[in-house]
Amino acid sequence: MIKILKRNQVVVFLAVRQDVFRWALSKYHGDGTGQPGHLQFRLARGELQRSEIGKIHVDPVRFETIIASCEAFLARKRELRQVLVRAGLEVYPICYEDFLSSPYETLARICRLIRFAVPEDDLRRVVAEGADVQKVHSEDISEFVENDRQMMERFGHRFVPWQ
Repeated sequence: MIKILKRNQVVVFLAVRQDVFRWALSKYHGDGTGQPGHLQFRLARGELQRSEIGKIHVDPVRFETIIASCEAFLARKRELRQVLVRAGLEVYPICYEDFLSSPYETLARICRLIRFAVPEDDLRRVVAEGADVQKVHSEDISEFVENDRQMMERFGHRFVPWQ
């Protein structure tokens, strides 16, 4: 794979979610009942409104396992980045949190890194038009987690900075 990437002068972007706590909550919440799945696509199709998503009780033992798997996934991604950089490839993280807080800046950065000139108006229009998806969970976990205080106290610090 590395030979093909180098031959084609590919710039590699790695999608990263640093807030492991909220990432794990999203995975735990799953289909809205605590079972595997994701509500993103049901929301996008209009089959479900965010206000219809109920609260769940999070089992700390099961949640710890999900946190650990997220952190292990990020560790493997860091290793992949190191391998690709040592091979001479350009590798850049694209952080979920950055994209949420500033979609225009994130897209503009991607375009700069791949040396693709896009008029500012075009980028702003694309960002303004938005996507066909919605963020499932609010930043306030008490809206979808019954034992939110317990979870915040025990796991709220789980954040793996990428930079």
